[in-house]
Amino acid sequence: MKLVTTMLLVLMTLPCSAEETAINKAVAKRVYEEGLSLGIFTVPYTDDFVGHGGATTFTHEDGMKEAKGWRSAFPDLAVNVDLIVAEGDLVAVRWTRAARIPEPVMASRRPAGRWR
Repeated sequence: MKLVTTMLLVLMTLPCSAEETAINKAVAKRVYEEGLSLGIFTVPYTDDFVGHGGATTFTHEDGMKEAKGWRSAFPDLAVNVDLIVAEGDLVAVRWTRAARIPEPVMASRRPAGRWR
């Protein structure tokens, strides 16, 4: 079974030059391609970083805990950055994730026998 999800994450917010905006987009892309897909968590963050995902607001520390938890639960996690939109220091990322659900997880759950 494969898990596929698309999410939107808003990362930062302050006015910037066009060059700084491009750098912010590149850093945001690295979060997904290196951190979530490869498990390399060396992307630089500012001290005032605030992340927003769905109805959740989180700090860098909270986001790192969650990302590392995903990598632990789904070792073959693959993340694709579908779209990045930025204005100044505000960066929004639409991304898709896919991973196989590990056997121990599958064994602990019975199929519901229906699709929604």
